Amino acid sequence: MVLGNLLVDDLVFPDGRTRMAQAGGAVLYGSLAASLWSDAVGVVSLRGEDYPEDMLRAIAARGVDLSGVQPLGRPGVRTWLLYEGRVRRVIHRL
Repeated sequence: MVLGNLLVDDLVFPDGRTRMAQAGGAVLYGSLAASLWSDAVGVVSLRGEDYPEDMLRAIAARGVDLSGVQPLGRPGVRTWLLYEGRVRRVIHRL
């Protein structure tokens, strides 16, 4: 069982390129990694209504049990990830 956050990330790269509304959160990466070694991986988290549905479908297609993911009924946590040279800043949107 993997417990944690499902976040929506807005990425800003040093050259000005952006990738907005990307699926993120430790649960995403942890569950995908765990699914490489086990066929019994489940996720417990909250998800905002703005979390990308295509990513949830992709996780489920890898055999990850999403029955522990509960909807918030509103937008979830969203972060800006600003990459400035060798520094990465994480800013939680208010």
